[in-house]
Parts: sequence; structure tokens; C-alpha cells
Amino acid sequence: MYYYYDNQNVYIIWRSWDRAMRQARRRLELPKVGAKVRMINAVPRKRVLANRARQYTPDLALFELVDDSIDNWQANRRPKDLEIRIEFAFDENGHLKQLIYRDTAGGVPDDRLEALVRPGEENPYTEGIGVWGEGLKVACHALGTEIDIFTRHGDGKGYCVRLVEGWLESDSWEVPCHEATGVEP
Repeated sequence: MYYYYDNQNVYIIWRSWDRAMRQARRRLELPKVGAKVRMINAVPRKRVLANRARQYTPDLALFELVDDSIDNWQANRRPKDLEIRIEFAFDENGHLKQLIYRDTAGGVPDDRLEALVRPGEENPYTEGIGVWGEGLKVACHALGTEIDIFTRHGDGKGYCVRLVEGWLESDSWEVPCHEATGVEP
């Protein structure tokens, strides 16, 4: 599928490139493409994550976390039996104050820590429901505004990726990643 834009319309061309261009030039009198090239920034806005997070119910967000745990466990070749624990802490008024999600999926390797927060990051395990690489990111933002993701892969170092309140509203995609001790794989 190819798109052509003019000042007022968007034309979608579904045929092969050569055939479509011949027909489009006859019908639309397309301008010729010149040699001068300017690169444009195609980095998505973080509001895409925020908008998707608003579509998640708490049960769907937890489902996404469980699915990501299963995918990671399978990608890590099932290091041990998978256990998932979800703990809830409530304030004195009965409102959810903290949610702690733990799994024994084997952690994320040091060279893949970006996959924890970068939308669209590919998962080495391709048999799960996740396709777009956004389940964990969106689920976390659906459940809270301050997020700590702890991980340790095998015998490697432990890490904490911290998403603080206001991160979604900032222009920066950088996220602090701290070394952490006492993290189970």
C-alpha cells in the first residue's frame, strides 16, 4: 500500500509500485520526486502510551503483565517453574496504594534492558499474544504513575528501571536504570 498526499486529499494506492505509479501519474499528475532529501523525525510521542493506557482496565493490564512473564519465561528457556505473585497494599481509606508484581521468569539480559520501556521492541519469543512490544509499557502506565521494574538475568547484575511521575509528559525518552541488589531472577 502506498500513500500520496496533496494539499487536500490522501490517496491510497494498493497495487504494485510500478503499476500504481503509472496509473497515479496519469490520473493525478503526480509531481516528480527530486534528488534533494530531508530526513524527518519519526519518533512517536509518548502520549501514544498514555492514550493506550487509558484503554486498559486493571484486569487487562494484569493480563498483559502475566503474558509478558510467560513470554519472557519461554524466551529464557524456562529456567525454573514459573511463579507469579501479585501483592496489593491499600491506604487507610481502602484505595490501592501499591501493586507489586513478581515473577520467576528469568529476568531480562543486560543488553535488552531497553525492551522494558521502549515501545515496539521485539521479543525473541514469538509465540505469545504480544506483537507490538507495548504490553508491559502500557500495562504499567495503566496501573500507576510511579513504576519501578526490577530485573536480573541469570547470575548477572540486578537492575531497577524507574519511571517516575511526569515521565510520560516530558519530551525525553531517557529512563534511569540503576544497579540493584537482592533482585531474584
